[in-house]
Amino acid sequence: MEKGIKCYNNPKDGINTPSLKKGFVGTLGCLIHITNPKMMEKINYAIILILVLSGLSIPQSINAQNGQIIEGSLLVNDLQRDYVVYTPASYDGSEAWPLVLNLHATGFNAYTQMALSLMNPVADTAHFIVVYPNGSISASNPNSNDRFWNPLLLPNREDDIPFLDHLIDSLIHEFNVDKSKVYMTGGDQGALMTYTFACQMPEKIAAIATVSNVLPDNFSVSSCVPSIPLPLLHMLSLIHI
Repeated sequence: MEKGIKCYNNPKDGINTPSLKKGFVGTLGCLIHITNPKMMEKINYAIILILVLSGLSIPQSINAQNGQIIEGSLLVNDLQRDYVVYTPASYDGSEAWPLVLNLHATGFNAYTQMALSLMNPVADTAHFIVVYPNGSISASNPNSNDRFWNPLLLPNREDDIPFLDHLIDSLIHEFNVDKSKVYMTGGDQGALMTYTFACQMPEKIAAIATVSNVLPDNFSVSSCVPSIPLPLLHMLSLIHI
């Protein structure tokens, strides 16, 4: 085990982070302490761990190839929601591939998440499809491309759960996706949204990996008790503890 990384078979063992204490009993949790800014460059490789633990095979070399970027949209609850899909060049639809939903941070969007997470080159060699969903546009700044999620399910904000749910179903229908290998990850507010979706619909995903955020203390314990065990990789730097 590398210095700065602690993993627990039960997230209740030794971790005081609120989100690791609520509902993810019997899963694997990892807390990663990042003390060197340069280590942030390695955060994408840490995400690979959750894929390895969940059954994906990751090749040793990670070299980007020329895949295809596809913009799409869905009508959910009378609202147009959009997303960006990345399919590696080697994907031809002949075999069922895993799907990873990669959620952006507060004020970012699908394309900034694609650039920051550097997941496309990993998808090229690990053979999975990536989708970058867009959160909602702020009502106070409708002309901006900055997007936001609603992880606390506030009634005056758009409900992102149906959007992500329908998005998974739509991509399974559109592409040859292995239904047993659908994963979700996110950073900052995208991490919160990942937790919320896992709490609400654990049957739709095989595992989650979150970066740089936790569920707040006032998030109801009773509202986050997944009906099935769900593998979890949790990553924080020292500034988030």
